[in-house]
Amino acid sequence: SLSGMEGEVGVSYATHDDFQSKAYVSIPLNDSLAFSLSGLYSSRDIYYKSLIVDPADDISKGARAKLRISPSEDLDIILQATKIQSQGAGTALGANLAPKPLLQAAGQGTPPPDYVTNINDPAYSANATTIVQADGTWTLGGVTTRVIVSDQKVRAVTALDFDETPLPLVSFSHPRGFNDMKTAEVQFLSNKDSWGSGWLQLIGGYYYLESSAGYDPLQLYVGV
Repeated sequence: SLSGMEGEVGVSYATHDDFQSKAYVSIPLNDSLAFSLSGLYSSRDIYYKSLIVDPADDISKGARAKLRISPSEDLDIILQATKIQSQGAGTALGANLAPKPLLQAAGQGTPPPDYVTNINDPAYSANATTIVQADGTWTLGGVTTRVIVSDQKVRAVTALDFDETPLPLVSFSHPRGFNDMKTAEVQFLSNKDSWGSGWLQLIGGYYYLESSAGYDPLQLYVGV
């Protein structure tokens, strides 16, 4: 904010050692320049009890830095960079509550109690996301032009027990999952000085997306 210094801090704690925290501060450097910084950290115990493997707790942390440049009422530019990391068992951990006849024949016909899992392979996921973005708005007469460009990179590691039983049947893992995305958008908007602004709103523009995603490699394990 260019109008004055702002800040916020929040902390909460709940069952399963669910700890959530966040902080934010915005500082105007002068009449046309402001800087803000925000961060978060959270951790939580897994509410599933595992009889064989020891699942990792869920942990998330991240930060965002933002710079606002507004040299005039007609021009406003926001530059920001975001980094978020998360890790833990998360949704990779589960229990087979409805075993198929084949598993029943192998002696796995009784599902575990609620919130108990007896998987034999690790269940884990970790993600790191980096986003760099620029957002600029320029008003000239009756036309407001907005340009948004961003570059996003995601790196992921995942392992899961697909059959969700104590038997070494099927499991997946990928040590190097990736998703790289570039976007660009141009908007042309009418404003209060546009012809017919009292009853007409015009929006036009162009959007570009370039994306590449996959696993390098995706590993499948099958055994008896």
